[in-house]
Parts: sequence; structure tokens; C-alpha cells
Amino acid sequence: MAATSGESQLQRIIRDLQDAVTELSKEFKEGGEPITDDSVNLQKFSYKLEYLLQFDQKEKSTLLGNRKDYWDYFCDCLAKIKGANDGIRFVKSITELRTSLGKGRAFIRYSLVHQRLADTLQQCFMNTKVTSDWYYARSPFLNSKMSSDIVGQLYELTDVQFDLASRGYDLDAAWPAFARRTLSSLGSSAFLWKPPSRSSSMSSLVSNYLQAQEFPSSPDVNNSLNVEHLEGYEEMRLELDQAELRQRELQDRIHQLEMENQELQAAVSLQKEQVQVEKEKSNNYSEENSRLTKMITELQKQCEVSHSTQSTVHDLQKCLQSLELSAAEQLKEHSTKVEQLLTSKEDCASKLQVSNQELETSRALIAVKDLCIDELKAKLSSTEQKNLNLLAKVDAALDEKGQQATAQYDSALQIRALLEKLQEMEKEKADMQRLNAEHASQLKAAREELLLKEQAQKELESRYSSLSANSKEESEKLTGSLETVAKEKDALQEALTLKGKEMAELQTQAVSEECGKVREQLEEQKRQQYAAEEEITELQAANTSLCRKLDEAREQLSESESARLQKEEEVTSLRELLERIQKEADEAKEKILDYTEKLSKVAADKDSSDQKLFAELDDLTRTKQFLEERLIELIRDKDALWQKSDALEFQQKLSAEQRWQGDTEVNHCLDCQREFSWMVRRHHCRMCGRIFCYYCCNNYMVTKLGGKKERCCRACFNKPRVIVDSADDSGSSANQEGSPASLESPVSPSERAFVASEASKPPDDAAFDIITDEELCQVQESDSLHNESQIERDSLDQSVTDLNSTSSTFDESEDWQVAQDAEICLLKSGEIMMKLPLTVEEIMNFGESNRELFIKSSTYSIIPITVTEMGLTISWIFSSDPKSISFSVVYQEADDTPLDQCKVLIPMTRCNSHKETIRGQVKVRNAGIYTLIFDNTFSRFISKRVFYHLAVERPVIYDGSDFP
Repeated sequence: MAATSGESQLQRIIRDLQDAVTELSKEFKEGGEPITDDSVNLQKFSYKLEYLLQFDQKEKSTLLGNRKDYWDYFCDCLAKIKGANDGIRFVKSITELRTSLGKGRAFIRYSLVHQRLADTLQQCFMNTKVTSDWYYARSPFLNSKMSSDIVGQLYELTDVQFDLASRGYDLDAAWPAFARRTLSSLGSSAFLWKPPSRSSSMSSLVSNYLQAQEFPSSPDVNNSLNVEHLEGYEEMRLELDQAELRQRELQDRIHQLEMENQELQAAVSLQKEQVQVEKEKSNNYSEENSRLTKMITELQKQCEVSHSTQSTVHDLQKCLQSLELSAAEQLKEHSTKVEQLLTSKEDCASKLQVSNQELETSRALIAVKDLCIDELKAKLSSTEQKNLNLLAKVDAALDEKGQQATAQYDSALQIRALLEKLQEMEKEKADMQRLNAEHASQLKAAREELLLKEQAQKELESRYSSLSANSKEESEKLTGSLETVAKEKDALQEALTLKGKEMAELQTQAVSEECGKVREQLEEQKRQQYAAEEEITELQAANTSLCRKLDEAREQLSESESARLQKEEEVTSLRELLERIQKEADEAKEKILDYTEKLSKVAADKDSSDQKLFAELDDLTRTKQFLEERLIELIRDKDALWQKSDALEFQQKLSAEQRWQGDTEVNHCLDCQREFSWMVRRHHCRMCGRIFCYYCCNNYMVTKLGGKKERCCRACFNKPRVIVDSADDSGSSANQEGSPASLESPVSPSERAFVASEASKPPDDAAFDIITDEELCQVQESDSLHNESQIERDSLDQSVTDLNSTSSTFDESEDWQVAQDAEICLLKSGEIMMKLPLTVEEIMNFGESNRELFIKSSTYSIIPITVTEMGLTISWIFSSDPKSISFSVVYQEADDTPLDQCKVLIPMTRCNSHKETIRGQVKVRNAGIYTLIFDNTFSRFISKRVFYHLAVERPVIYDGSDFP
């Protein structure tokens, strides 16, 4: 997935690069001017090309730890190519560039200006060795198709002209975002744009750069420019650049605000969708509630049906009882009729004794009566069959009704569970109602607070109205008083004029006194006017404060209303949260129950698997130990047989040397009786020493001492010989049994007894496990060392006596085992795996399903059954897996009785229970403990499972009711 996503991204980048190239060519054709750093398409092209150059590039670094980039790749590819390394030398001459990334960007700009970018990249891609050293396999430059496509797209830029400054930018940080203004508008030939040719080299850019550096110091006659004008122009250019940067920042800010607006709109739409989803969920919950109510009604109907079925069952039971009563009455009637017939028969017998003459008549009557009796018996049998059929039908009906009752009982249990769930739901509803009541009380308190605030607002408004009315009245009073003062003033002025005329005649002192009094009155009136104005200003201030309080009260009212609305929304959201949490809690409880069940199952499976694994491990360790011991024994037997064979060959050799016949002693072949001549030559048998012809002594045998094939006669070749190639007891016994000359056999009778005892051991019912080569080598090394020392110590006679002693000890052990019962020995000294004591009542409640009993290898398990009643019959059915099992039954009077006094009811027998089921039973004669033994001690490697079922039958007591 990651590789496919990377390839799709790479293809998208190549497409974007192609689009940028087409846009650049289109922009050049439409504008007709060289492309500068102000072009957005040039910036896009630069970033895409840099991404391709850095895609899947191997990480390399310099000796100082600086990271290498595609600039170093260009240097490795173009450093030794003449005409193509001009750009590399030019970039190296720029001291402003410090990093490899900045130098690579400068080189790309140089190639664009000189219209050589496609040629340089094609020369780099053609150097596949350097390209593979710098890029991994996923790079497009290692793919011939992709690289040719990229170069073909870049060749479109050869017709496009670029006006890019070689210096003045921080290319180490980023690509240029704007073009620097040159002095071409001032008429300088050094700063005019000249279209470069494709064959231009580094000298053109270097000369332009040197002329740009030398321009301020070189005097020009035609264009006389002052340094001050240049500095002002530079300042204006900087201001323009700063203005452009600010404009771009503002555009970025506007773009960010638009993006935030879009995100907010998306969030609003998401919230609307969530509200719709919650509405749909509420509708679904209402539908589920309606469905549950329907289910409850249906379950109630089923309960009613179950009650009706129970009533029908009671009616059927009553019918059964009535039928049983009628059947009993009919049986009584038939029994009375039979008794009457018997009495009549006795009378007939007495009459026969009295009169022999009436024998024929009485016989006829008896025959008729016998016929009647037969008819009555037939009727009785038919009625009994009818009664039995009726009873069977009644039993079937009862079974059907019982099944229906069980089904209805199950449905009733389901109804109860649903009712319990309904009760829980009602409890939850009660809790929700309590919460609603609490929220309602809180809402009531908030409403009361609002009412109190409204009353306070009304009081404030009434106070404000009263204050405004008072202020108006006071202002009116003051205006009235002012008017009266003015009128008085006018009157006083008139009086003054009159009095002035009158006082002209009076003395100046009286006039001055009166004028002083008038002035005092005027001053007092002015003081009163000032006090009234102050009171008016105070009233206006109080009015403004009251208006502010009113505004604050209104704001508080609006805030309280908004708070009330928020609380209502919070209440609704809390209710929804409560419902969600309750549903999640129910789901979590269900999941917890499922997980607990799964955990219990997993734990049970784990325990069973652990037991099986431990049992298998024990079996494997035992098999390993047994095989190691068996290997050691076989290797020892092999060494002993090799010693015997060597001794026998040595004895044969000695005997052959003793009776070696001379050539002059025999004149004819001892086998075919052909005479020897110069044509028929003599040949000695190397085994027996006798002389034969060529055809009778043309057999060859390998001797142990010489190790070569030597000539022997037919008799010696056909003799049985001891050649032990592998430790195989069965092969040696077969050779011994098939020997024609038993007297000349090299195996002694003691050895035959040992081999027979080895072969008589009961084999296990499973194949042995494989021993590794390391274990075999270790055993062989240890045994070889032991045997070498033993060979050096002991002689051949001592080994023969050891074999005799082993055979005698084996025979003694066999006699000791036969002396006592195998079952008692097993109970005494065997390893018990499991003991499951049972009683008769537990077996009666055993059920119909089988139970499992696990028995490890070399162990046994028992099931002791305590019986207190006599006459019972204990029956069993069992099967085993994967192999057979031995079974036995032992009787014990009590727990205290010793095992030697136990009686074996069924001896230990090996059953093929893995192929067929084994059935059996025991009748209880005496009370005590009956032990069922499942023996697996004969199997050294395989653990087994026994699936058993037990049953107990009580004796049927015959009451004689069916006797005629």
C-alpha cells in the first residue's frame, strides 16, 4: 500500500511539473517578456523539480557531517564533461551560498537563464552509474520511461526566456518569492536584459555581474546620474518590496480567514447532521419501545394459552384416572366370571366321579365350557390389548402435553425475564422522573428569581417616574419663583424710578441706605437662583444614574433569560446524555457478560489443554527413559553376541586347522564323488578343511577374523551362522528356529531362554518415539566405553554365565507375579490417576449423557460404587479413545477391609473399546463396595479417555396379579 501510494504521488508530481512547464510557455507567449521571479508558475515549477530531484535520494554526508544534496549529484555527473561544467564553476564562485541545497537552486536558475536545463539533466541521467549511486530504485531517474518523459517536458523551456538575478537572494533558505528591480529603466547597458543563447557560457554571467559591480564607480558621459538619486531610488524600491510583502501577507490572512469560515461552516453542518442523527435515534428508540410493548402483549397471550393447556392436561389426567378405574372394574368382573366357571367345573368333576354313565354328556358339556373359557380368555386378551393401547395413547398424549408444558414453561421464564427488564426500565424511568422533578424545581426557582427581578424593575421604574414628576414640579416652582422675582424686579425698578424721582429731593444718605437694602435683596435672590440651579443639576445627575440602573437591570434580565435558555438546553443535553450513558451501560454489561462467558470457556479449555499437555509430557519423558534403557540393553546384548560370534568363529577356525586334509589323503570329491585329475583340481574348504572339486567348493563367505571372502563348501555355506547386524530379537529367534542342525547351532539354550523372555514381553499399543542422533551418540559412547572396559575385564565364559543368571532371575520374577491376582497387585502398588466414588442415588440421577474419564499412561482409574441394598443390578456402557483399555470389577465389603480379602468378580480383560462399545452388568448379592477398574498401566506412552455411562435397575417384585 505504501509503495502504490508513493508511485501515485510521484505521477501526480510529474503531471504538476508538466502543467507548470505548459503554463510558463503560455505566459511567455502571451506576455512577450522574459519570465521573472514574480511568476507564480516559476515558483511552482521550481518546487516540483526540487521534489523530484530529492525523491528517494540516498542520504550522504561530508566529512564534517553536512548533508549532501542534488548539487553534489550534479557535480559528480558534470564535473569532467567539457562545456557542461561552466555552470558548476559559476555557482562555486558565488560566496553567498553556503549549503548544498542553495548551490543546487542557483545551478537550476543558471540553466534556466541559459536555456540548458533539459540538456544538463539528460547528461546526468545518461550517467547511470552515478545516478544509481545517488538514488534508490523508486527514483524516476532510474526509470527510463519516466526520465525521458521529464526531459521531453523540460525541452519545451528552451524557447522560453528567463530574467533571473544571480545574486541578492537567500537561496539557502527558500526559492525567491519576488523579483528584484534592476536599473534597466535608467538606460544602463549593463542592466538591460539580453536574450542569452543556448551556447552561452559562464563568461556571459560573470561579465554581467562584474559590470553590475563596476557600474557605480565607472563614469558615464551620456547618462550622468547622481548618487543621491540612486539612493532615493533604492529606498523607493525597498518600500515597494515591503508593500508587496505586506500585500501578500494580507492576502494570506484573507485566505486563512476564508479557510476558517469554511471550517466553521463545515462544523455547523456536522452539528446539524448530528442533530438529525439523534432525532433518527430517538425515532428508532420509540419504535423499539412500541415493538417491546407488542412483544409483551404477545407473551401475555402465550401465558394465557399456557394456562389453557395446563387445564387441558388436568382434564386428561382425570380421564386417565377414570379409564384406570373402569379397567380395574372390568378385571374384577372377569375374575368373578372365571371363579364361577371354576366352581361349575368342580361340580362337573364330582358328577363324573359319582356316575360313569354320564361321562359322554359331561365331556360334551366340558368341551362346550372349555370353548366358552377360550372365548372368554380371547376376550380378556383383546381387552388387555385395548387397555394397553389406551395406556400407550394416554402416555403419548401426556408426553406431548408435557413437552408443550415445558415449552410454555420456557416461554413463561422468558416472560418473567422480560417483566424483570420492564421493572428495571420502570425504575430507570422513575429515576429520570426524579431528575426531571429536580430540574423543574430548579427552573421554578429561576422563574421566581426572574419575577422578583421584574418586580424590582417595576419599582425602579415607578421611583424613576415619581422622581421625574417631582423634578418637573420643582422646576416649575423654580421657574414660577424666577418669574415672580423678575416681576418683583421690574416692580422694584419702577419703584426705584419713582423713588428716584422722589428721592432726588431727599437726602443722599437715605437714597444710599435704600439702595444698599435693594442690593442685598437682589443678592439673596441671586443666591436662591444659584441654589435652585444646583438642585436641578443634582436631580439631572440622579435621573442619569437611575437611567443607568434601568439599563443594567434590563441587561441583567436579558442575561438571566439567556442563562435560563442555556440551562434548558443543558437540561435537554443532560437528558440525552443520560439516555446514551444508560444505553452504553447496558451494552457494556452485555459485553461484560459475553466476555466473562468467553473467559470461563477459554479458562476451561486452557485447563483441559494444560492437563493434556502435562500428560503428554509425562508420556514423552517416560518413553524417552524407556527407550534409552532399551537402547542400552540392546547395545549390551549386541556386544555380547559379537563376543560370542567371535569366539565361535575362533573355535571353528581351530577345529578346521586341526582337521585340515592333505592332497594325498583324498582322491575324489567328497560331495559329488568325482575323481581328481589334471582337469579336475582339488580345492580346500576354508571353514571345515575338507577337499572338494571346483563346482562343489565355489561358494564364498566373509569370516570375522580375516574380513575377506573365502572359499567354502555347500554344507558350510548353508549352515546357520550368527551375524548380528542390528539389535533385533525377532530376527535372531527366527534364525534359531529355522536352523536345520540344532545340535550345531552356536546359540546355547540359556540364550534361547533369554530371547524368548525378551520376546514374551507384551508390546505397547503405540509406536515408539524417535530418539535424536545426539542422544543415540551419547548412549553409544557411554556404552562403548563401558563395554570396552567390560571386555578387558571379563572373558567369554563369564558372559555366558551372566546370561544364564539373567534368565534364571526372569523366571523367578514370573513365578512371583503369577502367585497373586493382577487386580489386587494393581490396587496395592499401581499408580492411581483418578478416583470417582459414587452412590446408588447419584447413579439414578446420572442422566442420559456420557461422562469422560481421563487416564494417563502407566496409570489406572477406579469408580467405587457403595451399595446398601441387595438385589440391584449395576450396568455399564463404555468406550475408549484412541486405543484399547483393560477393565475389571472387584468387590470389597467395606472401606476398612484389607485388599487381600477383596474378591475379583470380573477378571482384568483387555477390551477393544476403541472399536466398539462395551456393555455389561453385575447383580448385587451382598451390600458393599463394587469397584470398576479402568487400567492403562500396560501402555507406557499413550494417555486415554474413557466415555462411560452407568445405570442401576431395581428388582421387579411379582405380586401375582396377572395370574388367571
